[in-house]
Amino acid sequence: MSTTRQLVLSCFKNLHRACGQVFGNDYKALIEARKKVNEEFRKNLQLNNEDEIKEKIQFGDDACEFLKTMVIQAEGDGKNSFKLNITKDTTMLENVSYDPEAVDKAYENKKKQRKTKK
Repeated sequence: MSTTRQLVLSCFKNLHRACGQVFGNDYKALIEARKKVNEEFRKNLQLNNEDEIKEKIQFGDDACEFLKTMVIQAEGDGKNSFKLNITKDTTMLENVSYDPEAVDKAYENKKKQRKTKK
């Protein structure tokens, strides 16, 4: 089996695994995600150009990484709140609380700077 074919099959399997990891508890979303993966691979089945194939593989690998790190599935718990299904691969960033006074202070500081320049 050629190396390119192995890379394509690996990408295909990885995308399906990522879909299962992210949408495992949501059967409808899982089916739709898998349909989309299959559709895109079928659409590009006739590609012969090695560079185009590698470009598509890279796109698939990026999509796989995005799914695993950036997509969070939320489930309603019936109490007007949601449970987030966060995995070990989910990217966690520092959250900063919104402070409306900080916006006002920044605006006032800019006004003072403009006055002092005149």
